[in-house]
Amino acid sequence: MLRRTVPAILAVALLTACGSERTASACGGGAWSKLSVWSENARFGAAFELGHAPPRAPWRLVVVHEGRVVWRGSARTSPRGALKLVQRLRDYTGADHVTVRATGPSGRTCAASATLN
Repeated sequence: MLRRTVPAILAVALLTACGSERTASACGGGAWSKLSVWSENARFGAAFELGHAPPRAPWRLVVVHEGRVVWRGSARTSPRGALKLVQRLRDYTGADHVTVRATGPSGRTCAASATLN
C-alpha cells in the first residue's frame, strides 16, 4: 500500500508546485485553451488563451478566483481563431486558484484552471 501511496503523493506535490502554468487542453472542434498565472508584488496575473477556434466568433468569458466571479465579459476571436484575455487579480494569502470558462458558438465550452502557490 505504501508503494502506491508515495508516488501518488509525490505526483500531486509536483503538480501543485508547478501549477503556475498549465499545458493546453483540447475543448472540442480542434480548439484548445490554456491558462498561465504569475506573481506581481501584491497582485498576480492570469492569461487565458484560446486557439484554433472559429474565426471572428463571439465568446462569453467568466473568470473565477477562489470561488468568486471576478470578471465576466465577451470577446471575439481573431481572424485566425485566437483569443487572449489577461487579468490582474489580488494575491490572497496561500495558494490562489483561478478558473476561466469560455462559451462560444453552438454552446462550445473551453475551460482552464491554474493555481499560484
